[in-house]
Amino acid sequence: MSQESRALARSGSPLRIGWLSTGRGPGSRRLLESTLAAIQHDELSASIEYVFCSRARGEADGSDAFLEIVEENGITPLTLSFRAFREAHAPSDPDWRRRYNADLLRLLSQPPVDVLVLAGLLLILDETIVTTFPTLNLHPAAPGGPVGTWQEVIRSQIQELASESGAMIQLATAAVDRGPIAAYCRFPIRGPGLDPLWSEYGAAPDFSSPDEIETTSLFEAIRAEGVFREVPLLISTLRAVANDDLRFDRGRVLDRAGQSSAGLNLTDEIEEALNLSR
Repeated sequence: MSQESRALARSGSPLRIGWLSTGRGPGSRRLLESTLAAIQHDELSASIEYVFCSRARGEADGSDAFLEIVEENGITPLTLSFRAFREAHAPSDPDWRRRYNADLLRLLSQPPVDVLVLAGLLLILDETIVTTFPTLNLHPAAPGGPVGTWQEVIRSQIQELASESGAMIQLATAAVDRGPIAAYCRFPIRGPGLDPLWSEYGAAPDFSSPDEIETTSLFEAIRAEGVFREVPLLISTLRAVANDDLRFDRGRVLDRAGQSSAGLNLTDEIEEALNLSR
């Protein structure tokens, strides 16, 4: 089924989600648990049809804890260990990554879903998957911001003396972190709470290595501000998709009227939600 027909088929019915994660740490668990809670409390008209984990049981404590959450919520986890597949096939098969993605695509094709959510998946999916399913990826920067991992994003912001950061949900494409924007929020990384941390490093911070930046209280504070907003941004974006305020068609993001969208600016909605939760 094409992305276009998937979007049309679900109109007026709960959004069917396929959830993909490596389940490495508490952030992955928090995103899943919060989305399940929003569904259970009727704050999001959706169902998580399956949860895929790229680690098998016994590979790491973090992913084992993640899989326990999945099973406790009555969801049968899907697993295809990336590490085990690589160890078994990489020495003799130079095409092993494509074969892994082909096996993964078959695994994700049943039961049917309307959208995939990448929430802490430490894999790069190939084009066959992201063109088969509308695939939403959480990226820890505002539109126009740095690309890369969240560590790389924050390092860039500190080195460039940035005044704001953000987070966005992108429609995943074969080009990593380059897909069209579905929704986003912005937040300042200057002001009374953070200015004293900036001032510790002078007017032009000069760090000898990226690792040194990551040990600073400024790095930790910027990360905390982003993490604080990831859950409400993801849930608000999924709600917009469930309500048909966002639609996807052959790699494009559309608004309710079917016109091309530059992404929903959910900054005010996210800040209001955070203020109510404080």
